[in-house]
Amino acid sequence: MSNINVEHLSACHRNTATRQANVTRIRNDQQLLPMVAEGLPGGAPAGAFPGPDVPFPQWAALVRSMTAEELDTLESFYGVRFGATTNSLEYRRGMFAAFLGDADEYYSRMAGSAIHARQAGVDLKQQPHLA
Repeated sequence: MSNINVEHLSACHRNTATRQANVTRIRNDQQLLPMVAEGLPGGAPAGAFPGPDVPFPQWAALVRSMTAEELDTLESFYGVRFGATTNSLEYRRGMFAAFLGDADEYYSRMAGSAIHARQAGVDLKQQPHLA
């Protein structure tokens, strides 16, 4: 018999529904629903909600102004990387937006990050992690 982690599966299922709801909330400028931890290595236990020490943004617009430190805290809570520390802050914000369910914001951030890198003279073929 396989070793199934029911708490992890339950948290993943909840987050799938939350992401779907957040897509509508993002488009209608409504308050975001928080994601729960999925019990991934290095993160909080499965099913845990972000507490006051975890800077989960209440509104999609707040994702656009998140700091590297806030993203680092969210990475620690969820056990998920939102880009590498060498990625631009725009890229990392986009990765977190995608985690929330906002694929449009993710692609917008990716495009903006690539534009900034090109303007800075970065060869994206040589350093794709910056895009």
